[in-house]
Amino acid sequence: MSAAVSSSDAVMTGRSKGWDRQVSITLLDPRDPEVLAWNRKQRLKHQSSRPTCPFAEDYNRTLRRWEVLLQQFVATAVTEACGPQILRQKFFGGMLNASLQYREIDLVVGSPESPEVFVELKCRETSRNPKAGWTQLSKSLATARQMWPSLSGLCVQMAMGRLLQTEEDYQQPVVSLQDLSDAFTRAKSCDGVTVWVCGQEVTRFGLAQGLVQQAEIDQLLQQRKCMLNPVAILREAEPERRENVGLFERFRHLTRNT
Repeated sequence: MSAAVSSSDAVMTGRSKGWDRQVSITLLDPRDPEVLAWNRKQRLKHQSSRPTCPFAEDYNRTLRRWEVLLQQFVATAVTEACGPQILRQKFFGGMLNASLQYREIDLVVGSPESPEVFVELKCRETSRNPKAGWTQLSKSLATARQMWPSLSGLCVQMAMGRLLQTEEDYQQPVVSLQDLSDAFTRAKSCDGVTVWVCGQEVTRFGLAQGLVQQAEIDQLLQQRKCMLNPVAILREAEPERRENVGLFERFRHLTRNT
């Protein structure tokens, strides 16, 4: 499925092997039918017949709630955020078949027609790597700056080490919600800006906004332990005392088919 080129597209003409080649660059809403069709195609492409670990599935499903919390948390620091967007790059014209490339942008500041900052959001179990996340963001910026040359980027990392008991002290300085607006200002004047926020503060924000429940917070650490060592967790309780028989039966099914 292919959407018509909108007025916000960048259309540039180049030469490829002697033929005219045009490129259009657009930001699309994640709910756009074209994007939904692409998502379905990607899921089918990467679908595997090999069973996946149910404990990892449960942990990652809960962890995605924190990704949503982080997005909402960061969006409150700016008034012009338009939410997540999909960056589409379309090649067409000449003797070449049309081809599409898509990149997910976690948060866009500005409007889809005139974005100012692309924001990359990452949830981290530890805060060891100060620049993680910029590889993917740099590729998106390189594409989008063909249309919007003054576009800047900001990487926001959430340190979850204290929530997950993976580190006692953060190895990077964390900023408060009030300091995030300053980070956006700095990002507009220089490349490579990365800031860290405290996972506990984001969690408190989520509780206050009703975006996460206390039960999910309680489950998060246990689910991570199950993912890392499912056999040990299952052996901690006698079979007749296991509260979540569904998980245990799923694990038995997994081991029988691997």
